[in-house]
Amino acid sequence: MNMNKEYKMLREEIMFNMKQVYLYFTFTVPAVSAMLVFVFKNIEKPNSMNIFIAIFVLLICAAARVKKLIVANVRISTYMEVFLEPNIDERNWETRSNYQVNGCNSKELDNKNFLFNIMIFKSISPWFLLGIIIYVLYIIILYENNKENISDIFVSFLFNLLINSFLFFLLMYITLKNDKNEREKYKNHWKNIKET
Repeated sequence: MNMNKEYKMLREEIMFNMKQVYLYFTFTVPAVSAMLVFVFKNIEKPNSMNIFIAIFVLLICAAARVKKLIVANVRISTYMEVFLEPNIDERNWETRSNYQVNGCNSKELDNKNFLFNIMIFKSISPWFLLGIIIYVLYIIILYENNKENISDIFVSFLFNLLINSFLFFLLMYITLKNDKNEREKYKNHWKNIKET
């Protein structure tokens, strides 16, 4: 296959994955907002708090899928860097765009605080921020609804709190898991294949 043709095909695949990431963002935020509206409209109903479980499940699924797309872009871009760049005159943005394909790995950003990098520059940070907002809302509403009779329904209160806390921390793990070496791992993988 012609290298320019292969380059164009891979570039299109990277662009398609990036569009998919933006689609997940644009779908999830309104979906979460609609679920929150449902919670606030039905706040007095006994099972209304269970909708938070559905919100966290939605966020976890969306964040995991976005992470998979970002890793796919890392894999493609490192392939391009190893196999195509040496034979193409100019270096292309697809293989150098660490922000799009691997969060942030530039020296300038690496010198900053890890949490600052994640919160501001990581491609997946909206899930982190949404998760925190939803969890804080959940704790406030749970406490407000049960503060008068918390001893009567302690088991239910604790169960809901544990389930939602587990889901929240699972979302945080997916979101904040450091894939800083992902790019180097794939680059070395492609170099090994090239040498054999």
